[in-house]
Amino acid sequence: MKLVDLIEYLLEPDRLKRLYQMQGVSQEAIEEDDLCIYMEGSLSLDSPIRFITPQESGDRIHFQKAGIEYVYLLEVYLAVELLEDIKAQLPSNLDCAKSLLHYAIYDA
Repeated sequence: MKLVDLIEYLLEPDRLKRLYQMQGVSQEAIEEDDLCIYMEGSLSLDSPIRFITPQESGDRIHFQKAGIEYVYLLEVYLAVELLEDIKAQLPSNLDCAKSLLHYAIYDA
């Protein structure tokens, strides 16, 4: 899944919880609401995303697991808050994804 695909889930809490379950996120991590969005390889619209807990990443911005390099994008709750603020102004999920990526790189 890419960031642009994730946008619609971030805007609907019930769908996001189902996505967590489909992705194998533990119930404990879901309840603690401290999941982060990481991208494989680099911060790019083309990079696959993954939900990772701070414990799993060691709170690092870059880390490697099973031979895959992960780069921190944003906490899920922060991405949701940002989208709630900008969604009405941006016409597409692609524009929203670009905005989140820009925020993560330049403002976070």
